[in-house]
Amino acid sequence: MHVCLEEAGWNGDSYSRTGLKMNSTYTRTGTGIDDMERARQPRSRLLEGPSPKNPIGNPPLPGTTSSGGNNYITYMATELNDTLTLAYNFARSAAVVDAGIIPTRLNTTFTFGHQIIHFNDTIGHRPDYAAWTAENAVATIWFGMNDVPRSVLMNDNGSREQRLVASNRRMFELTEILYEIGIRNFVFIEVPPLELLPARQQAKLDPTSQKIEQFVYGKTLWNEELKKNTLLFQQSHSDARVTFIEVWDLFYRAFLHPWSLGARTSTCIDSYGKTCYLRNFANENVCLSGGAEGADVAWGDCAAAAGHGVIHWSFPGHPSPAPENQLIRLDDEQLKASDEALQDAAIALGLSPPQRPVVARLLRRNYYQVAWSQACYAVTFMEDGRQALGGTVWATTMFRQLHPENRELYIFDQSRDVWLKWNGESWDLIDMPPRPKGVWAGIGARNLTQSGYEAIQKLMGCATQDCSYRQ
Repeated sequence: MHVCLEEAGWNGDSYSRTGLKMNSTYTRTGTGIDDMERARQPRSRLLEGPSPKNPIGNPPLPGTTSSGGNNYITYMATELNDTLTLAYNFARSAAVVDAGIIPTRLNTTFTFGHQIIHFNDTIGHRPDYAAWTAENAVATIWFGMNDVPRSVLMNDNGSREQRLVASNRRMFELTEILYEIGIRNFVFIEVPPLELLPARQQAKLDPTSQKIEQFVYGKTLWNEELKKNTLLFQQSHSDARVTFIEVWDLFYRAFLHPWSLGARTSTCIDSYGKTCYLRNFANENVCLSGGAEGADVAWGDCAAAAGHGVIHWSFPGHPSPAPENQLIRLDDEQLKASDEALQDAAIALGLSPPQRPVVARLLRRNYYQVAWSQACYAVTFMEDGRQALGGTVWATTMFRQLHPENRELYIFDQSRDVWLKWNGESWDLIDMPPRPKGVWAGIGARNLTQSGYEAIQKLMGCATQDCSYRQ
């Protein structure tokens, strides 16, 4: 969800997120909308909200988007408007409407209900800094891109339709809460034709699989229900302005006429989302690492052997043994996007950001490893079992700060040969983390021990012959 205040606000998933953080952190504890733990940021680390200087508040424009650059929200807030538009964006990656109906991939992911409570707690009471009104606030709601494929992947064929219908209906039950809070302008967006993505086009070549047909059927059902429920919501709320937006034609234009958008072909993929209109997150599982000798390359090798996509963030002049087709070299302008996160990490660590250019670039590159990750796995050495050493501590600190509600942070301590999990305040000993999935960071020390390598290998289910140990 996002709320635009002229002013606006968004609810949704990775198609909508910009990475806005408010001055309270939330941790999901269950599927109910009130199942969250809340913690207030200390005064020394209060964050700026949307303003004329930065209409998405934080992080710096274009935000932490899944596209790698501007998305439709940042364009609306900066260009496609006639008046000042401030975007309060509560969207979170991998979100569904209600995890009690269609489960999320991770049990820490915010749902639509959690996003509404987040909105209500922070600006729902119309504070001085966001004194929205029924006339100048618009709630845009875009869900289904996770609900539909998640439902298709569940193996109880008979209830797929019931789940999608129930989830769609639940979206409007939750929207009723926004109406009661005072929102009177609503925008609902349909699920786009994601079957046009290259990975799904390739899947059509498999005559033994019906996944694409099941997805198209689920998407069609969802959009029909969405259109029907939007009309019913309008009819039962005569004082509200309710809009339904179709986007299928935009996606087909991109697919059939890619050159009109400046892309070479409809199958062109650029992992940074710059030279093509598609970004390489089509693989459901993607390892983000840093291309350095040691843990980075070991994670990448084992991730590739396990069928995951691999992106190694690097920069010109940074030597890397990683395969060239996995490397993305960031220029200094792109690296500057990490400055705020690096400053926050320095404050938390009681350190100063490094001044040496090479070290500064390495730590800025670390930001790209963790900014989009849903989980972070590190193999390194711990100091007294409390804190990672070297660049890894900067990366793990940024992960904790960028994703304060996320507890999917794991370290293999090579000093003791044990796995640890972050509980929000300290590290707990565990037997073994869950195997990485989704978009995740695999990072760690250049000095990778044999036991550290074997920990990566065992976690990924990577056979010795599949990924070589590089000392």
